[in-house]
Amino acid sequence: MVLPGLGQWLQGRRVAAWVFLIAALLAWIVWLGWLVHLGAAVDADRHVAR
Repeated sequence: MVLPGLGQWLQGRRVAAWVFLIAALLAWIVWLGWLVHLGAAVDADRHVAR
C-alpha cells in the first residue's frame, strides 16, 4: 500500500496501474486518497494468480 497501482503494475496491468495512481493523486487533494489506496490494494489482491 505504499504506491497505489504498484500491484497492478507488477501484474502487467499497466492501464489499471496508471488509473489507480492518478486517481490517488487527485483524491489526496481532498484528503480521500486513502480510499483509492485501499481500493488499489483490494483490486491487486483479487487479480493474484492463485
